[in-house]
Amino acid sequence: MHYRLFRNAEFDPWRSSGLPDVGVVTGDTVRTGGGFPVPDRWSFDLPDAGFLFPGDVLHYYISAASDTPGFVGVSIMPADTSGYGSSPHFGTYDEVFTFRALPTVTDVVTITHPAKLLWIDDQDDDVSEAWIGAIERLAVIGSPTFTGDIYFANSAYGCGLGLRASSAALAGYEAIIYDGGDALADRLVEDDQDIPTVDIDLLTDWLALGNKGLAVWGDNVVSDLVGHSPAGAAFATDVLGVGLVESAVAPLIGDQSIPTANTLSAPPFGVWHLVWDVDGGCPAPNTFDAIVPAGTGELAAEWLDPQGLGGQYPYAALVHRPGADWRGRLTFPFGLASVTSDADPVQERAYLLLSLCAHFDGLVPVGLEDGAEMPTPLSLAVSNHPNPFNPATTIDYALPVPGRVTIDVFDVRGAKVRTLLDEARPAGRGDVVWRGDDDRGRSVGSGVYFAMIRAGDDKALTRMILIR
Repeated sequence: MHYRLFRNAEFDPWRSSGLPDVGVVTGDTVRTGGGFPVPDRWSFDLPDAGFLFPGDVLHYYISAASDTPGFVGVSIMPADTSGYGSSPHFGTYDEVFTFRALPTVTDVVTITHPAKLLWIDDQDDDVSEAWIGAIERLAVIGSPTFTGDIYFANSAYGCGLGLRASSAALAGYEAIIYDGGDALADRLVEDDQDIPTVDIDLLTDWLALGNKGLAVWGDNVVSDLVGHSPAGAAFATDVLGVGLVESAVAPLIGDQSIPTANTLSAPPFGVWHLVWDVDGGCPAPNTFDAIVPAGTGELAAEWLDPQGLGGQYPYAALVHRPGADWRGRLTFPFGLASVTSDADPVQERAYLLLSLCAHFDGLVPVGLEDGAEMPTPLSLAVSNHPNPFNPATTIDYALPVPGRVTIDVFDVRGAKVRTLLDEARPAGRGDVVWRGDDDRGRSVGSGVYFAMIRAGDDKALTRMILIR
């Protein structure tokens, strides 16, 4: 085993193993409890003390040479070692062959470490890449980037936090963000463990410490919990505040393969109105749980119908269960990698991550900073809420660069009904209100209308329904 250690300098005075930061460890045959060798199984041992400390990162790969007479060859695993030894940052090297000693202590005297822990429980590259892309985009759009530890469960079974940490070890984290992706194996409950509910037991004990926030993402995670055991079902209902209706929501919302989620007034989006699409059809069909609030849970985001109307379904695109403080518990019935957009899916994921982090940090407690602004967008966009509406709707817009902006309302024939905005505006987000009237102040009839925003050579459109 070839390894490269990235040290946390805070602990250098206590390092006593004598091993170099770059080295090779020779494998030994794995043996049974009776001492018999196990064919084709090898173990690699590093010191138990004085070598690894909180905040260290270890890259490694395995090389094997053939001892067959007449055949000379060397194989390595992983086959692609790009990024090996280059940087400890998440995503620079294969995370399956990366060991992270958590928490990342930044001050050994006060035992200071990041307040958030991102737990990725799916080996698929698209899951980790979705989070990396969102984190990197936050820096691009001028927002404070994600500061937190990342735990990557690098195999299907037995790599949950429950077997590797205690609630006391996690006590310094104020929020845990879990993403089970679209993994086929059970998430948070595993049948091959001696204690199959060890992960949910750990999270329950950690939440009981108080002032903790939990966000659970993933396709069919709730199905995994409810279908596993009474303990799993109780965690879904009592801890997450979620009830399961069916394991596939698509047939219940008009067979939409890419449904649209629309935020409501509940946390964490009580200040910011967000709309995003969730891809359940590409590259392979994914199913998302049909969930509803249970117990003290509340609907925080809904699924729109195929015509873009809200208030049509009881099923949640996000459930918020309030906690003792503002953080609470959040359940998304899909993984972040499934969040998509025709224009810029990374931007949509970044906005979700930003709002989530702001909520957990207590930066925008609901009702205290009404009208707080999102970071400068990268593309022109327009939407409205509520929809349908009567008597008025708010038209939200996003402007990537400063300049002259017009927002016009048209009817279904393409005739202009009213100009709502025609002036120079700064880059960022804003809104205007349409009260269902024309340029002369006369009320218009029920029907479908369109709000079009123009800025330079770009334009965007949103569909609105007025019901008198």
